[in-house]
Amino acid sequence: MNRTDFADYVRCFNEANFPGFSRYYTDDVVLELAGQAIRGKQGIVDFYRNMGRSVRESLTINQVIADEGGIAADLSMQFRAHADAPDFSVAPLRKGEIVRGRVFVLYTLRSGRIAHIRVARAAPLEGPMPG
Repeated sequence: MNRTDFADYVRCFNEANFPGFSRYYTDDVVLELAGQAIRGKQGIVDFYRNMGRSVRESLTINQVIADEGGIAADLSMQFRAHADAPDFSVAPLRKGEIVRGRVFVLYTLRSGRIAHIRVARAAPLEGPMPG
């Protein structure tokens, strides 16, 4: 995976193109996110598909550092509720509200595909606020 591939991965993620972004994963990929571990390509797809029923996440790339073993990314994120999401893990949201934040993400690569994703907040969240 190179920088161009990573940009395509983020584009697919932002479009909720599940086959598109998950093609960059190994079958046994692990996502460490907010104290939980989501295992497997299908597990990650299911997690984001379920979240997408009420909230869409979009990412903006601020900076990327990459080599053959991994990618370190500074990303801005935005969560927008298109339906009420009182139990959303980031923050309870009402339809139309947004939450913004910034994360540092370390992607470990194996054979050119993402095998491990570690996410850490880089700044406090902003919101909820009207979108």
